[in-house]
Amino acid sequence: MRISIVGLILAGLYLPAAVWMVVVERGQPAVGGWISLRYIGSFMITFPIAAPAEWLGLQLNFAKNFDAAIAVVGCTALFYGIGWVVQTGYLLLRDRF
Repeated sequence: MRISIVGLILAGLYLPAAVWMVVVERGQPAVGGWISLRYIGSFMITFPIAAPAEWLGLQLNFAKNFDAAIAVVGCTALFYGIGWVVQTGYLLLRDRF
């Protein structure tokens, strides 16, 4: 199996954005009175992992390093996989035509 350049590019673009979002949200105070949307940005940027985890009853707490790392690393791997599929599909189609 070859290393996917497209996958590395997608993962390389995603990883700093996701880490930045988690770090920035951790530094913000919880505000909002009766409703607190703390870590909603972290949830949204890791939606492909965080949403199924919520649906399965696993409450990811982005204040914990382990939970945040699982979500970010899982989504980074997902982005790499998407890039690998795109690159492999392109190469297969290019060789076919």
